[in-house]
Amino acid sequence: MDWLAEEDRKEIINKSETTLRPWKVVIVDDDDEIHKVTRMTLADFYFEGKALEFVSLYSGDEAKKYFTEHHDISLVFLDVVMESDHAGLEVVKFIREQLNNHFTRIVLRTGQPGSAPENEVIRDYDIDGYKSKTEISVRSLNHSVFIALRSYRDLISIQNYQKGLVAIINSISHLKEIDDVMELASAILIQIKYVLNTESTHLMIKNSQAYSFIQAENNSWNIEMNDSNAGFIDDERLETIDSPLIEIVRQAFAKKNTVVTPPYICHYYCSKKGTETVFTLKHKEKLNRISLKLINLFANNVALFIESLLLRKEES
Repeated sequence: MDWLAEEDRKEIINKSETTLRPWKVVIVDDDDEIHKVTRMTLADFYFEGKALEFVSLYSGDEAKKYFTEHHDISLVFLDVVMESDHAGLEVVKFIREQLNNHFTRIVLRTGQPGSAPENEVIRDYDIDGYKSKTEISVRSLNHSVFIALRSYRDLISIQNYQKGLVAIINSISHLKEIDDVMELASAILIQIKYVLNTESTHLMIKNSQAYSFIQAENNSWNIEMNDSNAGFIDDERLETIDSPLIEIVRQAFAKKNTVVTPPYICHYYCSKKGTETVFTLKHKEKLNRISLKLINLFANNVALFIESLLLRKEES
């Protein structure tokens, strides 16, 4: 039993109803039959719970225009010979050199192998494969797409992690300029959006006298952050929210530990001053090990930043 067949089965099992944005796959070929066969062969393909979205283009010039206007293409199957013998190769150079797009994975295909020798093309062009059109089979296409999408996913993740780390550094360097808790909360939201595709974010803090000036009768408070703004949630409103989030947060505070219950992750942190915080995200996509480490980094720094700001306010 081979690895590809096993992975295929896992994807089929996990391909139930999903709201995740599909992987965009562009087919560039002047032969309409190639488009039909490719779409049909990959119709049931799923990777990490996401299906494929196909876009059909029929010339090198059409491909250049489309790539100039769209920046979310995961993979392109690109014919070498179209309006000219090397139209596909010109598109590769356009994507990599003029558009500076090194994320989209490119698989070249040709019905005339002699027109562009395989060894020279693989050596001279930044591509992920060079296939003969006679290789269009379920196994061959699945193999190519799995490998290409993994590479695309990893490259995009690295880019997002870099943006996130830069955002963290910037937030630290400008911390003294932020004298309002809500401004800080909104700034943090923007930074998290660089890294993680989240539906909502909450920061819940309790058991600290530093926050008594916010709620004189209660020493816990919550900041909720969604796609557009940040705002306080009082305890009465929190109790009325019909969401698994509330119970998960209670578990995190009770266990004094991080609780992961997809699609939620509640990161628990207790500062040296005894301030307990739970930083909660509802995420749309599966989080890998690096993502979880970044959440920990965000959460711990958020708690310390806000504790520092509010203590400073209390002393002023």
